[in-house]
Amino acid sequence: RAAITTPPRISKHYRSDYEYNCKTDAFYKFHAESRRNSGSKLMLVESHEDLIQAHGMFKKFPDLPKHAWLAPDGKQHDSAEEQPLIQCKQMSRSGEVNSFHCYQSLPFFCKVKANDAPYDSRCDVFGTRYEYISSVGSCYKISSSAYSWNEAYAECRAESSHLLVLNSLAESQAFRNLTRGIKVPGSLATWFYLAGFRAAPVQANETLLFKTVFNQTLEEAGFSQWSPNEPNNAAGNELCGAIFTNNGKFNDVNCSHKYGFICEKELASVCPIFKSGSKASIDTYRPISLLGVFSKLLEKIIFLSPTILSPTGNLGFDEHYRSDYEYNHKTDAFYKFHAESRRGWSVQQVCEIEGSKLMLVETHEDVIQAHGMFKKFPDLPQHAWVAPDGKQHDSAEERPLIHYSEELEDYPSSACDAVSRSGEVDSFPCYQSLPFFCKVKASDAPYDSRCDVFGTRYEYISSVGSCYKISSAAYSWNEAYAECRAESSHLIVLNSLAESQAFQNMTRGIKVSGSRAWWFFLAGFRAAPVQANETLLFKTVFNQTLEEAGFSQWSPNEPNNAAGNELCGTIFTNNGKLNDVNCSHEYGFICEKEVQNSQ
Repeated sequence: RAAITTPPRISKHYRSDYEYNCKTDAFYKFHAESRRNSGSKLMLVESHEDLIQAHGMFKKFPDLPKHAWLAPDGKQHDSAEEQPLIQCKQMSRSGEVNSFHCYQSLPFFCKVKANDAPYDSRCDVFGTRYEYISSVGSCYKISSSAYSWNEAYAECRAESSHLLVLNSLAESQAFRNLTRGIKVPGSLATWFYLAGFRAAPVQANETLLFKTVFNQTLEEAGFSQWSPNEPNNAAGNELCGAIFTNNGKFNDVNCSHKYGFICEKELASVCPIFKSGSKASIDTYRPISLLGVFSKLLEKIIFLSPTILSPTGNLGFDEHYRSDYEYNHKTDAFYKFHAESRRGWSVQQVCEIEGSKLMLVETHEDVIQAHGMFKKFPDLPQHAWVAPDGKQHDSAEERPLIHYSEELEDYPSSACDAVSRSGEVDSFPCYQSLPFFCKVKASDAPYDSRCDVFGTRYEYISSVGSCYKISSAAYSWNEAYAECRAESSHLIVLNSLAESQAFQNMTRGIKVSGSRAWWFFLAGFRAAPVQANETLLFKTVFNQTLEEAGFSQWSPNEPNNAAGNELCGTIFTNNGKLNDVNCSHEYGFICEKEVQNSQ
């Protein structure tokens, strides 16, 4: 029998989609998707630290509802609705616990104490109900509910396993034995189980190529037997893989449909296995665990008075940098995969803004790291931009293109380097829009010890006791919020008339490239959408009203909520006062870090 214990690690580790809080010694997850309260094990608010933790996670999603489900605490709470019905407990963004109708759909919080966090030491997974089958050398877990393919993929990965990949006839037989008589609730067809392979969309006259989550063809994986008349790509949208319980063979299904699924963890190898001459040689590896950085990053995110060290100093188990970068101890470098697509000539600037560079593929470990991040997004293109290595590469396009766009005439029709999902570097036209990789070596990762931020160009202003950084590019409000947060700072929040004056001084004569209006800078406050007859209530990123924050002076005739969609805050450079703007419009912004609060 497998031993279920808390993993004996230096820093606390659990599922990769949970965050650790050292003050409560517990792991938390905020489910941004809305569901009805079904009585599952939810977060019980037991301390003020629970509220701080929940608020810190809640505020990452400012456009979600104002409430989220919690576990009932047995106390009487005010109702958030007027009519009496069966009610469940939920928490507002301000940290108040109210009663809400259980039929409503809301996001929700889950929590598990560290000493209760399941870890199966035999199967090396952060979960329960895994069964080891010695004949194939793997552990398997049958889901208890039905998920879509993407949801199932993420669920297995969070537990440090993967969707089932059949590698032999013996494993197909083991699958049949494992699933005999099992019917997963909510499954569209209880005789199908989602498996770890899928195909990319193709044109009508092209053949689907199914590959596993390790980027192998089914033949390379070792098992490629389909059920009769499969795959048939019914309705032209069956791109995901399933296994038929009756015969242990494959079937194609719609990726959005929900089925039971099986998570697998091989015990035979936890290090890279390279097959000579195979494109898939980079793919069978144990993913790098990022959980070791959660506790330190989480302290910084929710302002729990952390003790922060330089990323190149002695941090113990893992190195630290921006919260949106991943550390690889084999290359001693940090990586970020930008899932958004940009043209080849613009991506280097984005990386430089983040203190890194467009990733240069220097080692096989770089390829492994890139592949591990790339495969989280199976629906993205097959290539992503990387830095040019000075070598000649095959073109990823087979025919010359005719360009009609006037926008492209000013740019050379040159080729840029892009890495494929299989790890090969190809040439690609630079005018194409692709995702891209950024990388920075740990020794080069910027850290400002005075301002305690993972970034450069912060300026300390002693009169207000804070460090500030003016952006070098224009972002939307959500992008700016995320950028500051990644550096362990926040969008500027004015707390006094003196800080408003400091803002005017630092922005005098500054014009941020690409800004819709260079005289506005995005600031750390916004409002939730309201009905037509309601008044907007602007609150800061710390959930304070502007009055509570200490500065609430608006520019003349503001806020005016022009066109009914100006929910985000800016500051006007001419007078240092506040203005409302459309959250999707791009402006310059300022990141702030209070020095006295981080020492």
